[in-house]
Amino acid sequence: PASNPIPPNNATNQDLSVTLSWSGSSSTYNLYFGDTQNPSLLTTTSSTTYTISGLEYGKTYYWRVDTVGGCGNSTGELWSFSTYKYGISSVSALKNPFRLAVIGSNFSYDSTVKINGVEVPSVSRKGSTKIVAKGGSALKNMLPKGVNVTITVEDNAGGTSKPFNFTR
Repeated sequence: PASNPIPPNNATNQDLSVTLSWSGSSSTYNLYFGDTQNPSLLTTTSSTTYTISGLEYGKTYYWRVDTVGGCGNSTGELWSFSTYKYGISSVSALKNPFRLAVIGSNFSYDSTVKINGVEVPSVSRKGSTKIVAKGGSALKNMLPKGVNVTITVEDNAGGTSKPFNFTR
């Protein structure tokens, strides 16, 4: 049977495009993939890698690799991974007063913004696609001019975005 899945079983914070890979000695594999625990047949392949794109933020995906052989098929184990909960597409500094606009997707009521792992003084959520970080000089001090920082959107349950590099 197929083994050594990448991403590893139960992996979290995966990108929206993932290359699945596995170990096996068969010449043919049936790859099943989907967002339920009973994934559908996606493809039959001789390769031990397959790239899937167009995934959604905050979802768990399930996959299985069955080996196909002369003596019949061997059903593989069910594996899963989940994507980043939130996406950041852009960040911009706003003036008078100083604020930071974070544009993205899937933001929730308890999402907050962190700069280099430190929570900003306050946020104003503008639906599921925009969060404005506030805090005046305290926020400005977290974003020194010309210095690259890492911005993430996170929640209290451990959901996070892919880190976004930003320089003011």
